[in-house]
Order: sequence, then C-alpha cells, then structure tokens
Amino acid sequence: MSRALGSLLLLLLVTTTQAGEPRVSWVEVTEEVRSYTVTAVLEHDDEARYHFLDGWRVTTPEGEVLAEQDFKHPRPQAPPRRATLRGVRLPEGVTRLQVEAHDRLHGWGGNPVVVELEGEATEGERWRLRPF
Repeated sequence: MSRALGSLLLLLLVTTTQAGEPRVSWVEVTEEVRSYTVTAVLEHDDEARYHFLDGWRVTTPEGEVLAEQDFKHPRPQAPPRRATLRGVRLPEGVTRLQVEAHDRLHGWGGNPVVVELEGEATEGERWRLRPF
C-alpha cells in the first residue's frame, strides 16, 4: 500500500512540475541585412509573483547567449505571449539558433526550439525562416 502511495505521489509531483514549465510554441526568424529578427510565441501558466514566465533568450546550440529579454510581471490567465528580439547577430560559422523560455522555478528549457538557418528547409514543426 505504501509503495503504491509513493508511486502516486511521485507521478503527481512529476506531472505538476512539467505542467508549470515555460514553453516555446512557435518561432519565426527573419533574416535582415546583417542580423536576424527573432519572434517567439511563449506559453506559461503564470501562477503567482514567484512562478511566472520571466524571460526568453536566443542562443547558439552550444549555449552562447546571443540575445535575451526579461519580463518583470506575471500575467495570470493571459494568452500566450508574443515577443520579438531585433538585431540578433551570429558568430561566424553558426548555422542554427536555439530559443528557450525561463521561469524562476524551472529555469531555462521548456522544450526549446532549434531553427536551421541554412539548407533547403525554411519551415520546421515549430519554426519558420524568412530569408532576406
């Protein structure tokens, strides 16, 4: 009986933790003359001042931060947030971008989106590239 109860509590803890993580649901990258504009749709079930979507960033796949934006206030029961970062410059040789969301409880992650900047594809499952 106690083993079943422990398993149930663990399942509830894992489910609750995953449900509250920040999520990147869509990314559009527009190529400019010497930089990129990155627009993301970010989702989070903001609960309180201590657990809300408080930022997002664009990185290389290796984790180098290229651009970042912080949010100061929770938006309980609000629709997904659309946010844009302009003037994102890439180091030489970088052909992919990664977009991540952040909250104070779970940190970075929330199912990041990787965007391919070179090659035939201009659209993926959760991203689109608009070439110059």
